[in-house]
Amino acid sequence: MANVRCLQKLLRLQKFVLPLKTEAADNLLRLIKRLLLERAYDGIKVLFQSPAEAAKNLPHMPAIALDLYNEVCAPNLTDDVNILDASKFDCVNELLKLLAEYAPLEPLMLELMEKIEESSSIAIFSAYLRALQVVLKRHGSNKPQALEWCLASVTTRLRELPLPAYLSEGYDEQQALLLEQDAQVEDMLAHYITVGLCYEPLIKDILQQDKSTHIFRQCGQSRRNVFCCFLLQLMDKPLALLELDNAPRRQLQPGQAHKCQRNSYRLRPEQTQQHYLAARSRAGKSQSYVQQLVASITKDVAQLLGDPYALLGLVEQRVRWQRRLDAAKGVYEMSCQNMFLIDEKLPLTALAMYYHALFVAQLMPSTAPKIYAPLYLFESSLYLVTVLLEQPEPPLQHCGLRLNAYMLSQLSQPVPQSSLDLEVHKRYCEALCKITGYSPQESIRQLGLQLLQHYILAFEHSAKYFILKNLLKTLQHDGIRGYLAGIYKDLVAAALQHDEPLPEVYCGAQFRALLLQCICVLPKDVKSDLLTHAVSLSNALNLLRYFARADMTNRTGFWHALPEIEQRLLQPLAKALDFSLAHYKAYKERVKNGQSASDDELMQQQLNMLAVNINNSGMAGEGDAAGNLPDLGREEKLEVLAGSITGLESLRVLYLLASDNTQICSRLHGPPQLPLTSTWSRSYAKDTDKSKLEDFRAREEERERERDAAEQALLSQTTQADAGGAAGAGGDQQQQQQHTHDAEEAAKHAKVAEVRNKILDAALQHVPQHGWSKQAIVLGAEQCGYPSVVHGMFPEGGFALVSHFNGQCNAQLVKSLQQQTNNGQSEISNPLEFLVEAVRQRLEMLVPYKTQWPQAMALIAQPQHASTALAQVLTLVDDICYYSGDRSVDFGWYTRRIGLATIMKMTELYMLQDTSPGHAQTWEFLKNRMDEAVQLQMALAQTEGMTHTFQRSFNSAFITARNILGLGYSRN
Repeated sequence: MANVRCLQKLLRLQKFVLPLKTEAADNLLRLIKRLLLERAYDGIKVLFQSPAEAAKNLPHMPAIALDLYNEVCAPNLTDDVNILDASKFDCVNELLKLLAEYAPLEPLMLELMEKIEESSSIAIFSAYLRALQVVLKRHGSNKPQALEWCLASVTTRLRELPLPAYLSEGYDEQQALLLEQDAQVEDMLAHYITVGLCYEPLIKDILQQDKSTHIFRQCGQSRRNVFCCFLLQLMDKPLALLELDNAPRRQLQPGQAHKCQRNSYRLRPEQTQQHYLAARSRAGKSQSYVQQLVASITKDVAQLLGDPYALLGLVEQRVRWQRRLDAAKGVYEMSCQNMFLIDEKLPLTALAMYYHALFVAQLMPSTAPKIYAPLYLFESSLYLVTVLLEQPEPPLQHCGLRLNAYMLSQLSQPVPQSSLDLEVHKRYCEALCKITGYSPQESIRQLGLQLLQHYILAFEHSAKYFILKNLLKTLQHDGIRGYLAGIYKDLVAAALQHDEPLPEVYCGAQFRALLLQCICVLPKDVKSDLLTHAVSLSNALNLLRYFARADMTNRTGFWHALPEIEQRLLQPLAKALDFSLAHYKAYKERVKNGQSASDDELMQQQLNMLAVNINNSGMAGEGDAAGNLPDLGREEKLEVLAGSITGLESLRVLYLLASDNTQICSRLHGPPQLPLTSTWSRSYAKDTDKSKLEDFRAREEERERERDAAEQALLSQTTQADAGGAAGAGGDQQQQQQHTHDAEEAAKHAKVAEVRNKILDAALQHVPQHGWSKQAIVLGAEQCGYPSVVHGMFPEGGFALVSHFNGQCNAQLVKSLQQQTNNGQSEISNPLEFLVEAVRQRLEMLVPYKTQWPQAMALIAQPQHASTALAQVLTLVDDICYYSGDRSVDFGWYTRRIGLATIMKMTELYMLQDTSPGHAQTWEFLKNRMDEAVQLQMALAQTEGMTHTFQRSFNSAFITARNILGLGYSRN
């Protein structure tokens, strides 16, 4: 009703001039009333359907439309009339649609909005929504705010529909099979189907008429954007609660009289049949009603957006840049410029369900761009996953887990540690661990635990260590802490299977820190509650047993950490076990002897601890206001105490096994006797196995000798004459000799560089057949008349060829730009066109090697080559910007160059998949992205305070740009 009240205020400020009511108009109104009273419904239809009568009567409709609504339609469009006299209801329904074409827009719109929000049944809702469709068609593209209010009334009604309580509490797969047979769910689906029939022609009209010529996306208040936000809101609750992806899909029968839409719009049977046959054809023959609705809405949103991924880029922007200016009014920064940034217009839960449908339900259009890096999609979607996991309803949490699982499955490379600079990872871990530990649904807890492992394993080694250490330090749930300890043990065990030196995070100081600070920990020393921490203590003891046997050579540094582990964990644990067992056994004897223990603090703590497990199993009883369970009887207390004693005995068995294993292994093999110093960890972790270290050094020395031999063989052919002449020169002056020596060294290096370039130039001819490989370099050397041994001059292998090719192309482009701009002196009339043409010219140089270029990109993305590749890219874009006339020194210098590098890489990826003649689609894509970048720059410059906001957020923005570029990066 808030939307209606807002419109009422506006209408009071306006004066509407109604058409003059003539005597003929009054006669028509009286005639309609009399025919309705006489139940002559066919006579009313003749008044407007007969060509002769319609020509006479329709001109009077504007004058009597509101009177007809107030005196005829509103009193008769009720549930009682629908039940007792359906023919009268249908006649008045048709009359309402007719008068909607002639009545003054604003007053009728207000009435319709109010009736829609207050509708008591699907029949009433359908009648008024049908009239509203006519009014919205009359509005066209004018007054998008009024359109927004009208659609908000529709969503308000949908949210207020009564639903079964179990939808919010969660349901299992068997219950999901029967969801659509529930009367309330059926009624809700009928409302959604009716809304779909209403907006379908309006969207077609938008797509046909509202063809925007702007390449940069317009995010202000427009008819297109209002409808886009409305459709996305439809995917939010309550529809989001009908999460049926786990349920088998059942086939819809064409001849079935669908109960859920029998009153929708009062369509004729053949129209209803045609509509649902078409819907089934689009969405699939075996889809449920909910899945058809989701597919239809998703398709319409994607058509309105053009690029289905477009809103994914706004998610992080909402989190990082949104600032509330007036909490009372709900005004946000940039709200007047971008309606997609306002939560009231586009809730993040609705956006999350949209991308859940695109990815998980596989509704992504075939026309969607395929240039987005998986890492970018993973990081951006993580915000939406977190939003769903933070919702209280289990169906939404389940959707969040599945969306997260899909995004993790799409990652082809380990996620770099720098990604953890994004704050969303912290929120995500907190939300995931919360539902994993405390969700009342077992399926969610199990799936959450699996995803937690997959999430951690998706990162590179240093990031895995960082995540595990922080979670182990901050989590209070003992079961998850124990599970995380097991993950770390498995990671180290996998690394121990290989002969190469262990990563730093699995040995030495970092291994020792994680064990002592996070895993092998007794929180309160001897006074610790062992039953509360039983799971994590069991995992810690099992970890000690494993490393005592698996790491006899002390590659991890386990044996140096063991004395401190014994002091901090094993010794106090032995005392705590003896104390706890004695206490619980004495307690049990007291209860057996009939001594009252209802006020015993220890028993109450035990009961509270058990309440978590009882709640998770769905067997919780009622407790007091503090959450304490009621007192138990004598037998129940004895049962609880017996279970506690059994748990402590099991923990003591693990303790004895761990202690025995470490002592036996230490006596049989003996740990390495190395000094335990602060500098030991890094060097020892890498050089534990002396023989392997010697082998590694031998290989490095062999590579150096191979390189020297290659250069020597090269120089023996190219500098023989010069060497002979130098030998005959006099050496009267020592300074002159030094200069001569320096000149000889410079000439030697110049000769080597010249021959390297000559060989690489020749090797490019062999790339189409042998790829960017060492074999192509060998063939290039032989073609130039040099021995094949000179391939040792290129220890970086095929990347040397890629780097040479990129440098050659960059130099060729810069030379061309210099000629076009008179070495930068000429003024560029159209900088944007200049940039587009420069990037196109550079990318066209890749065309001869298009088939082999993915191999080159893989070499570029390797960490050891990232710095060289990134330097080449950024140097090139700096040259392009310079010759385009960009000589600024402001902060925008960074953003423009990083933006241009991103666009170049995106276009390069697009070109690899482009099969259009002359790569026409690639160049159109390039132009579109450049136009968007220019307009984005202008928008940032015109927004007050945005420059400082952007500077503060530049680190996260650079991470996103780097991920789109596909380049590795390391802070070390």
